[in-house]
Amino acid sequence: MTESTVPVWIFTVVGVIDVITASFAGIQAGVFDVDIGFNLYILNLYVLMLIVSHVLIIGLLLRAR
Repeated sequence: MTESTVPVWIFTVVGVIDVITASFAGIQAGVFDVDIGFNLYILNLYVLMLIVSHVLIIGLLLRAR
C-alpha cells in the first residue's frame, strides 16, 4: 500500500460505514412507510450511486495492490 492510497482507503471505509449506518437508521425510522416526496429519489438514486462508487473504488484499490 502506497502513501497516496491511505487517504482513499480511509475515505472509503468511513463512507461505507456512513452509508450502512444511515441506511439502518432510515429503516428504523420508517422512512419507507411515509410519502416523503422528492426524498424518495435521494434514497433510490443517490444512496445507490454511493454504494456502487464505493464498491468500484474498493475494487480499484485491491487491483492496484
